[in-house]
Amino acid sequence: RRRPRRAARSCAPAARASAADADVLRALRDASVIVGMHPDQGTEPLVRAALALSLPYAVVPCCVFARENGHRRLAGGQGVVSCGSLCAFLEQLDAEGRTRSVLLPFEGRNRLVYRL
Repeated sequence: RRRPRRAARSCAPAARASAADADVLRALRDASVIVGMHPDQGTEPLVRAALALSLPYAVVPCCVFARENGHRRLAGGQGVVSCGSLCAFLEQLDAEGRTRSVLLPFEGRNRLVYRL
């Protein structure tokens, strides 16, 4: 016998969400660097937050989520569909051109995108 489905509930009311957002912003403002190791869908927001706050960052991207992020385009207009093109996209977000990338000495997704 099947149980009736419960209505979906929000796990955080709006007031709690805005308090959590304030906590995150405070933590970011107090940070000296932002680091992400395979942060999945948090990759682009991590880089954008670091750039907006003028913080150094280091991220090793893994999953591209191309369908969910159709807005991502490389300078030549191509879509971001691979990890390599995601790294290039992240580098081009830096208007000052100070973002770099390097391969780390281990197997798997190992391209580090960073800005000091």
